Amino acid sequence: MSGTPGVSWGVLALVAAGLAFGAVRTVAQESAGPAFEVASVKLRESGARVNRSSPGRFSGTVTVKSAIMRAYGLQLFGQVAGPKEAEIALDIDAKLPEGATQEQIPRMILTLLADRLKLKVHEEERVMPVYELIVANGGPKMKEVEPSRVIDQILRYNRTNRTGHMTMSLLAGLLSETLERNVLDFTGLKAIYDVKLQWAADVTPVPPGGAEIPAASEGPNLFQALQQQLGLKLEQARAPVKVIVIDHVERVPIEN
Repeated sequence: MSGTPGVSWGVLALVAAGLAFGAVRTVAQESAGPAFEVASVKLRESGARVNRSSPGRFSGTVTVKSAIMRAYGLQLFGQVAGPKEAEIALDIDAKLPEGATQEQIPRMILTLLADRLKLKVHEEERVMPVYELIVANGGPKMKEVEPSRVIDQILRYNRTNRTGHMTMSLLAGLLSETLERNVLDFTGLKAIYDVKLQWAADVTPVPPGGAEIPAASEGPNLFQALQQQLGLKLEQARAPVKVIVIDHVERVPIEN
């Protein structure tokens, strides 16, 4: 993700209707939402991935894994379990039905893959290492933003900076991407906050064995920055995490 304003699909909570626990089914069977009117799905032979979406159309490159993550609002690739075919790049060019919204596109992509790749999945809960985001001693150091302001507006986003007006739920999602481990919001903070978080670039964010990493000369590491700048803290824990398991997917899509 670049440092430009906006929220990635990996961050957006595009949570779809839940699958019955443990039930194997095609995505099409459990999706009652709209589908693309016309769509082309091709294996990507070579070259850079594309994203040329325009009003009324979706044109882009996805993998089965990335499509599942976007549709189910998952933060980490580890939350999608499946064969290597799930990593194959696919070029999709599709026309949206009249009245469809951008938020419906991830579910329509999944429905399309169920049709062309015979995608079947089921949902599980697996206990995994996580971080719990809590309020540190002394309380939060962030200023609340007026409710009328834009919610979850990321103003700056790069390897060592998270700045914007956001809920703690979004901040936890951004930290999940950075740490490559699920971060759960246990702050109890419900407002929108002006978040300004910056840390040293050359400090590994995950502490080995839970030990604190010494601060680099040019600034604090991520764990220290959270406490010093936001009044928040990360604690290691284990918790049930939603995992989407791919039971079946074809390597080559059915002819368009």
